[in-house]
Amino acid sequence: MLPLLGAYLRLPVRTNDNTPRSDRLTATQKLLIRNPLSIYLAWISGATIVNGAIALRSWGWNGWIINPAIWTIIMILIAAFITTAATYPRLDFVYGGVFVWAMVAIAVRNQNNFIIAGVAIGVAIALILLLLSHSFSALSRSE
Repeated sequence: MLPLLGAYLRLPVRTNDNTPRSDRLTATQKLLIRNPLSIYLAWISGATIVNGAIALRSWGWNGWIINPAIWTIIMILIAAFITTAATYPRLDFVYGGVFVWAMVAIAVRNQNNFIIAGVAIGVAIALILLLLSHSFSALSRSE
């Protein structure tokens, strides 16, 4: 995961017209470099969290006295924090899209548990709104 994260972090952060030309990604570079790295890093980030939870469970960890649903919500919030930290500065809708897809999958899988499903959908919607508002803000600043 670390080499993938390193490659992702080496990509230029901004892609608008206020950035010097040498620090911007072209449309082709976004399509062939940034988007695949974003998808892969988002997938690996989520898988790392899930694998950590699976490892703890296989070792017999019982979550102390905290309900498993609460631990699930904690993990969702950690994933949301990581996703926000990765997507917000770069306006990376591709990375964010993988997270939203995962949250919808969690909500569908836990449709009988209203709290988990609600938190998953809530953080997905919050990320979408955050990215859209930041995107519109960045557009208005570049004009």
